[in-house]
Amino acid sequence: MEIIKEGYIRVSDIIGIYQNYASVPREKLRKSQEIGTVIHDAIENFYKHKFVPIPPSMDGYFRSFIKWISAQELEGNLVPVPQIIEERFYCPKLMITGRVDLVTRINDSNVLVDFKTGSWAHPKIWQLQATFYRYLIPEEFKPDHFIFLQLDREGEMPTPHMFEYSPDKWEVCEAALKAYHYFKS
Repeated sequence: MEIIKEGYIRVSDIIGIYQNYASVPREKLRKSQEIGTVIHDAIENFYKHKFVPIPPSMDGYFRSFIKWISAQELEGNLVPVPQIIEERFYCPKLMITGRVDLVTRINDSNVLVDFKTGSWAHPKIWQLQATFYRYLIPEEFKPDHFIFLQLDREGEMPTPHMFEYSPDKWEVCEAALKAYHYFKS
């Protein structure tokens, strides 16, 4: 398990208060987190040219990722070497941290790609997550385009949810951070 520097708040904790998982059984949440961890590790290792075994019950998500990568490469859109892969960033000014899945170049633009294994889409939450991450990412890699790639459990083509950076979303992020501090104090 990854250790977060003391005093920092994870972006996922800030936006997590706006997702209602209270009615989801604990075991189902644990299993979903396990799937997400295994698939993120497999994707990271894919980019590092390493093989990590994936349980058969989870390999559809990885096949879905491979279909997306193949389609991007066929269209000539994706730089084969990512600029950022599974890297944690910290902001001492706001005391926030986030782990970015991928920043790559697509059509000559920096694009943040976040891999999702859940079955529900959360576009408003994901826009805030992307905006927080954009704030954390170094200037030379800062994306203006975001793709939240909802991987398919059966290995079919994933569903991309695409967003553009909007400065007004940063105002919402600042308000969410203030609300987080308010409710956690």
